[in-house]
Amino acid sequence: MQMPMQISLDEVLSMLLARVDSLAFNDENLKTKFNILARAMYRKGLITDDDVIESIREEHRILMDLGVIQEMPTEDVIQTVAEGILQWIKGDVEAIKKARSEERRVGKECRSR
Repeated sequence: MQMPMQISLDEVLSMLLARVDSLAFNDENLKTKFNILARAMYRKGLITDDDVIESIREEHRILMDLGVIQEMPTEDVIQTVAEGILQWIKGDVEAIKKARSEERRVGKECRSR
């Protein structure tokens, strides 16, 4: 009878971290593909700002019907989400830099509490 293989805690953690890194890479790769396709469709006039806003509303209606969320977000929240998506679709680098900087600032503030 063979002895069971033993794996150290360091080896398990190393494997788990490698998997998390792989998932993070796949997530970024998916975002990049979405941005490229959405940008091409936007430039051809196949997607409008109003389409993005209405799609956000529709997504939240679906999530509400599924019971994932309890209430619809306010129009301000929908507009903010749309602005973030449209910044990437339009390739507005300065607006993206500003938003990311604000996200980092808020994140640091939350972690310091």
